[in-house]
Amino acid sequence: MNYIGDYAEDFATLNFKFTSRQFSTGAPFTLAGTPSLAVYVVGSTTESTAGITLTVDYDAKTGLNDVVIDLSADAFYAVGKDYEVVIAAGTVDSVSVVGEVLAVFSIENRTTFPKADMPTNFAAMGISVGGVAQADVVALNGIAAAAVKLALSAGTMVAGTVDDTAHTPTTTEFEVDDITEATADHYIGRVILFTSGALSEQATAIVDYALVTGRGHFTVSAMTEAPANNDTFIIV
Repeated sequence: MNYIGDYAEDFATLNFKFTSRQFSTGAPFTLAGTPSLAVYVVGSTTESTAGITLTVDYDAKTGLNDVVIDLSADAFYAVGKDYEVVIAAGTVDSVSVVGEVLAVFSIENRTTFPKADMPTNFAAMGISVGGVAQADVVALNGIAAAAVKLALSAGTMVAGTVDDTAHTPTTTEFEVDDITEATADHYIGRVILFTSGALSEQATAIVDYALVTGRGHFTVSAMTEAPANNDTFIIV
């Protein structure tokens, strides 16, 4: 049984795969007997088959089963609950596998996780099979003050966009139309980190700044190439 993630309410679709195996050999074997799945609320006998699509021998591979669950299909999938996906009907090599638990997931129910879950709980590490990253916006590593400090530091970052209307960018100078700080030298000593274009993820130090005809004019340490019009960056 695997925990496969914490999902947003009405998240489009949850998708995972499992392998059915022959008991005598352990080899992949077709799930037969008109197989079907059900989802239970953990700790309850309440179940639902809403929104579940099961495809056996997926992609013509014996024993590979694909499961898609539409979490917006029914109000059964609600915030703050854990769910278990089980086999409701089916056999493997004529042996019933009804009641086999395949996976556990949750709906917006994982702000923090017990450390004991860490080895197998991908969501606890900020990863979800459904593509939903987990984050505690109140605390970092359980420390609220750390989140406050992160918010303060992020609040000092300045976003900018290269504009070549009045100045052709070079490897050391460029202008922006969305930073209009009037004080000369205001950003000297800070660092520009590009977030798009050919310079994406490259950083450079600001050595001079001035407002020129309503545009922020930056002089920086030499970069590998000149930024292009509309390239974006942040000042950190």
